[in-house]
Amino acid sequence: MRVRLAEKKDYERVVDFYYTLIDKMRGSKYNPIWEKDVYPTRAQLMEAIDGQTLYIGTEKGKIVSAMVLNQKQSEGYDQVKWGVDAPPEKVCVMHMLAVDPDCAGRGLAVEMTREAVRTASQRGAQSVRLDVLPGNLPAIGAYTSAGFRYVATIRISYADTGLTDFELYEYVIGRG
Repeated sequence: MRVRLAEKKDYERVVDFYYTLIDKMRGSKYNPIWEKDVYPTRAQLMEAIDGQTLYIGTEKGKIVSAMVLNQKQSEGYDQVKWGVDAPPEKVCVMHMLAVDPDCAGRGLAVEMTREAVRTASQRGAQSVRLDVLPGNLPAIGAYTSAGFRYVATIRISYADTGLTDFELYEYVIGRG
């Protein structure tokens, strides 16, 4: 798999990737509970592409994975005792990690997660953080395999889930 920043020319393919994934995952055991035009929205995807924060993993020209890596920490992140007390500009946050269900079990989520850590490190970040639904064992397995550690469980309100418990994970890159 080749991982790269998504470009404007990829926009429709990225939207199709996420929306197809939502259809494929509906009713599955590890459904991310995402909804088309709620999360992720077309506007969020375009904003991530324009902001150069959306990464795609491709195989033979097909998008098989995607994620956003930015500095937007969700409400409640500031109330947690993280492994490193880094200022917001020294933290990267992983959002919307997705792997085509047809490619499940091949380690693509671990590969994307490691790419997030490499990219964050190159940007001078001290930490990569994320939140995940507590029962999402494949995602949690990918994160812990890539070296992330559980930090806390907090309630976060998102458009697609409402107020829900999320587990927070962190990869400490350095203490500055």
